[in-house]
Amino acid sequence: MTAVLPPYLDGRALMEWVRQFDALGTHRTGSAGDEATTEWLIARLAEAGIHGEAHSFTFPKLDVTTAELHAGGEVIAGHAQMDAGLTRAGGVDGPLVGADAVTPGAIAVLDARLEGAAHAADAAVSACAAAGAGGLIVIGRRPTGSITLMNAPHLSWPAPLPVLFIPQAEAGTVAAALAAGGSARLVVEGERVHARATNVIARVPADAGLTGAAPIGLMTPKSGWFHCAAERGGGIVIWLAVAAALANTPGRTRDVVLAATSGHELGHAGLEAWLLEFPAAATVCEFWVHLGASIGAAVAPNLGMFASDSALQRQMEAQLTAAGAGPYRTLPAGVPPGGEARNVALRGGRFVSFAGGHAYFHTPEDRPDKVDAAAVARYATAVTSFVVDAART
Repeated sequence: MTAVLPPYLDGRALMEWVRQFDALGTHRTGSAGDEATTEWLIARLAEAGIHGEAHSFTFPKLDVTTAELHAGGEVIAGHAQMDAGLTRAGGVDGPLVGADAVTPGAIAVLDARLEGAAHAADAAVSACAAAGAGGLIVIGRRPTGSITLMNAPHLSWPAPLPVLFIPQAEAGTVAAALAAGGSARLVVEGERVHARATNVIARVPADAGLTGAAPIGLMTPKSGWFHCAAERGGGIVIWLAVAAALANTPGRTRDVVLAATSGHELGHAGLEAWLLEFPAAATVCEFWVHLGASIGAAVAPNLGMFASDSALQRQMEAQLTAAGAGPYRTLPAGVPPGGEARNVALRGGRFVSFAGGHAYFHTPEDRPDKVDAAAVARYATAVTSFVVDAART
């Protein structure tokens, strides 16, 4: 049985939602833009007749007051890594050295290219901390974008080493100071506080209940470093489209649990908080569909499709093919997934997950013009068919 798709599953309608999401501002966990997103999602669900609720959680936040590097006679403003340390008041001074030649008290510099940058940064943090360095400067390089940030998965056990990300446009100044054997001052000041953020949780109940039928879960992250229109937008609007399609499709024999979670860039803090509060959620569902990063990104998308088992993989691939969705790559069944699906997988739950990157990933320039409306519509068609069909069996 193939579901009849609602008429609003077209690129123009979905792009209007992307633009609305983008207009809410920066979506960092617990920010004004993130909290506005909670209200916006609940309002969009209500338009489809679905009652959504805000689920509140607390998380440890690094509240930064100063984050800068003094080098080569210039002051370079940067972004402190959220799961790293602080300097003493006024900063720390030390010689600039390459991250591959770190010495005690030095300020190390890692010039990280796009591929493998996160792993390189993690390794550099560990090596610099072990060597007694005063801090680490990371230049995250992409062909595009003014600054590239990396997620902070160790928020609850931060590294003591101060780490500062700086714009790649400042790489020349740092390289010149490094080549000259100069010194620098790193200033990362602030405090760690307990902050609050919210997830959005909803349920679309079955209207033709089948005894013993397990629910289906559908989740997407709603937070990120900047506006993240292409990173988050595709997943969010597909989540909304599937919810609306479910509400307008009779004969559903399964409940569908909807979760839009904050804390993505901070170790999936929002989903983890919800799963700790409701531990059965990961496995009580027949499976979870995770709508992660860069679905329908317009520029150099690098999307992967992960599945816990070959049966779910084949079913989703059939819908993607029918809808003409792509490009994406299929990972072997059982490969650990990216994004929030990993939290489900670690608890033994079944899943299908979409996650990847694109040319403007984690940059301030990730705005609606970086979204391919037609591609998002094709993915929306595929995922909607997949979930609605499953909810009617």
